[in-house]
Amino acid sequence: MTKGLPPPLREFRADLEGVELGEASGLEPDLSTSAGVILVAAAARLALAEGRTVDAEDVATLASVDERSIRAAAMAGTLPPVGTGRPMRFTAAVVRHYLYMRGVPAFGMAKPPRAVEPPLGPK
Repeated sequence: MTKGLPPPLREFRADLEGVELGEASGLEPDLSTSAGVILVAAAARLALAEGRTVDAEDVATLASVDERSIRAAAMAGTLPPVGTGRPMRFTAAVVRHYLYMRGVPAFGMAKPPRAVEPPLGPK
């Protein structure tokens, strides 16, 4: 059934075989697999859209960097965390700004607003 799929989709399909809808394994997603990265990124994007805080691993996944880079950005003040301690968490607004500044697609401005032309004709 997976013969005709390109390699990345074939791998993703293999990772999901045996998983039923609405069923959770209770295990954390494995970030060494495509499916694990997709699950973490989707959950992080949903959390950001809902305005919830996200942890350093989520930010690292969205920014395509390792978690140490996120912790270093927090220590430098570029990405201020909420509170102290672990797990290090960040507000949605701070993460969206950080991802925008890093140039991550879908976190930039849509299109800059156009200047409104003054109406032509008599005043």
